[in-house]
Amino acid sequence: MTEVLAGFGGIVLGFLLSEIAIRARQAGKERMQRRSVRTVLRAEIDENLRLLYLFWNGVENVPAEISDLDPEALMDARVMARRVIQVPLPSWSHSAWESQLSSVASALTERQIRLVQVHHSRLKRISAIRDVLRAHAAERAEDQRSAQGETARMLRGLSMFMLTEFDQAARELWPLCDQIVRQVFNTGNPLGVEAQKADND
Repeated sequence: MTEVLAGFGGIVLGFLLSEIAIRARQAGKERMQRRSVRTVLRAEIDENLRLLYLFWNGVENVPAEISDLDPEALMDARVMARRVIQVPLPSWSHSAWESQLSSVASALTERQIRLVQVHHSRLKRISAIRDVLRAHAAERAEDQRSAQGETARMLRGLSMFMLTEFDQAARELWPLCDQIVRQVFNTGNPLGVEAQKADND
């Protein structure tokens, strides 16, 4: 009887140890998966920040023909809005974020999720602002091309005194674009240094 109990106890103990090992392996896999998700998302944000820095550096480093103007002209919304249009806009990456949405809840804190979402939505807003400015600039260029002779001269003369749709859009959208870019820079990578330290612990 004792041998039967000992044998049964051994089976139960073996089963329990096997279950503990399986669960430990599973927990290790889940931990590695969460770390991998954070690493991929962090790398995507770092790349977006690098691209934004290059884009914004191009916008703010005004060419010589403009920088010779009165310093106040440099802050003219129209001048800066034209720079936003002229400097090639990078292709932001949102693919890692969008493809990992199902894993995000277990890999990130609630605060990190919000900040990463804000990062991506701000980049999309910058692109949308640029698209609106480009549309207004193209419309203005088309109006000037279609006007001929005396009408063209009159339009050029009046444009010094009239606000075009582009000018109005520039006045509204340049400060907003500038503000959003600075917010992205100030926030930096929400999965940056602190999150990386936590991954290494």
